Amino acid sequence: MDAYSSTPTTDVLGRRSGPLRRRSEAEKRKIVEEALQPGASVALVARRHELNANVLFIWRRKYLKGQLGESTRSPGLIPVKMIPSDPEPAAAASSIGSGCVAPTVELKTSTGVQLRITGELAREALREIIAQVLAR
Repeated sequence: MDAYSSTPTTDVLGRRSGPLRRRSEAEKRKIVEEALQPGASVALVARRHELNANVLFIWRRKYLKGQLGESTRSPGLIPVKMIPSDPEPAAAASSIGSGCVAPTVELKTSTGVQLRITGELAREALREIIAQVLAR
């Protein structure tokens, strides 16, 4: 009788033993995409597929870098509103009234993206944006 068993077994602590399971890239992508769903727990997805969570984290990192083959996941998009680079000064002054210039905060990234916030809310919006960026 052979001592080698082709079916995985578990020890007293519930750890899997036996031959290593090889997964195709397509199967890895499917599992990673399941773990990337909003509200999904990596640990629970890993347990459901009899994986160590650390392995799933490694696969996820490779997936996000594009190293796990062609992704079927669509990129998340956010709405963007384009504004002219030089707004009309008369229109800005008339919307504020009494000829005052509204406070404006303009952010430019190294990639050329520009964000302009005009009005009394500009300072508060900037504080919130900085707080959210620093919290990451």
